[in-house]
Amino acid sequence: MTTHASTASHDQTQQRLSLGTKVAAGSGEAVINLGINMPKAFGFVIYNLVMGVDAVLLGLVLALPRLWDGLIDPIMGSISDNTRGRWGRRKPYMLVGGLLSALGMALICVPPTFLASLFSDDQKHGISFWWFDLSFTALDWMAALYFILVSLAFYTFLTIFSVPYGALTMELTSDYHERTRLMSFRTTFTYISGICFGWILYATTADYFVELAREAGADDPVKTGEIYGTWVVGGVMALAILAASMIPTLFVKEPYQHQKRQQSKVPLLKGLGQTLTQPAFVLIIAAYTLAFFGIIMVIHLGNYISIYHVHAGDKQDGFLAQSWAQTFAPFVGLGTVFLLNRLSGVIEKKSAWTFFMGVSLIGAVMTWFFYSPDIAAYRQVIDLGFWGWSIDLYLHPLTLAFVLLFPGMGATLVLSYSMIADVCDLDELKTGHRREGMYWAVFNWIQKSALALSLLMTGFTLSISGFDEELTIQSDSTLTSMRLWFTCTMVVTFTLTILLVLLIPISRKRMDEVQAQLRERREAV
Repeated sequence: MTTHASTASHDQTQQRLSLGTKVAAGSGEAVINLGINMPKAFGFVIYNLVMGVDAVLLGLVLALPRLWDGLIDPIMGSISDNTRGRWGRRKPYMLVGGLLSALGMALICVPPTFLASLFSDDQKHGISFWWFDLSFTALDWMAALYFILVSLAFYTFLTIFSVPYGALTMELTSDYHERTRLMSFRTTFTYISGICFGWILYATTADYFVELAREAGADDPVKTGEIYGTWVVGGVMALAILAASMIPTLFVKEPYQHQKRQQSKVPLLKGLGQTLTQPAFVLIIAAYTLAFFGIIMVIHLGNYISIYHVHAGDKQDGFLAQSWAQTFAPFVGLGTVFLLNRLSGVIEKKSAWTFFMGVSLIGAVMTWFFYSPDIAAYRQVIDLGFWGWSIDLYLHPLTLAFVLLFPGMGATLVLSYSMIADVCDLDELKTGHRREGMYWAVFNWIQKSALALSLLMTGFTLSISGFDEELTIQSDSTLTSMRLWFTCTMVVTFTLTILLVLLIPISRKRMDEVQAQLRERREAV
């Protein structure tokens, strides 16, 4: 039999959360953002451009862990929801998962360069028929195997942290608008950590690492220097994950403790079935998936278009232009988050989501015109006046189109998280259980699957377009094909996202009715 928390206990979750609680709870989002994106945005480019591993194979490699996630994410959600103990059902897993995720991140950023000396044969092995070619060199296959094994371990560690963490943030408050404010803090840390992505690839090409490689007598100082850079970046990112995971683990208190200890356990398959048949939840994850498929694909494919179309194969300038764009973009996203925070009490969630996705749709159209080598860029080296340091300020017009994609990304993050917390109330009204863990687990898997699919499509897009990583200058037909995929994918996915958001059956009026019914039920117990 299921029993419920006392009214007093529940009322505590309806109060405005303190600033310290919001900051501590939000900081854990940096772990998810770094953890999900580093193997893709960083690992894909490093393995492809530095080690020369085929882009299609890498896309497949990074898509395969999603099958593993499809198994372990719901299991972790069920385990967390059904845990009964004095330390709570979220934080013990967050502690273990945070520590292991930091270790896994360090391993991700150590590419197996030693394999080049063991597998130097250029003969390809695999299958090939019609246009579908899965024939790769022995080095490609072995590097891919290494990447798969390390990635599976890392994503397992990340799941142990991220599923209980996501569930914890969704159950901190039951207030309709306070949920949006809380999720705006989570999204803020997404953008703060996201600023790192604008520079990690560029940092690996720093002259300092090239000089170290040259002094070490490397045959190819540039590529060896990039490998040194990945080691340093990996260490820094591992420390960042460790710090960000410990803050919510140590400083955020779990609510609903009385109710959670006494509610009956829900079997895994039953809970999964209830989650996947919740109409509002299905619409939310469909809208989220489409929005992020377009946005993440542009980040990955955008690096290639910046290098080979805008900068005629100049890797350093291509990364630099995209790095500055990715530096300014999070600030635009943060501005969106600030507006959502301030206006959460007066604007419906669906209205805000569709408006900001409309802004991003305009940015998507602009990418066709602004990712161009024919438009002049602004560049100035600024001497900082100490230690010989300087800033290479390089502002290409592509920055404007790129940053306009981020209002939609900010709204998608904040409002999807907030609405899923509302869905958990709908679910409690229907089933009598608080199951934030299972809802976040399924959403977490969908989130990672959308990212993996975008990367898989990046690999196939490069292959279909005729991209050759050995060439500095790509053909005109290759560049045109890449650009069409780049822009049209976003236009289509953003338009479909707007249509789906309008169908989500969640509003302030509806949730007020649900909260009233839940209060009556608890008072009757």
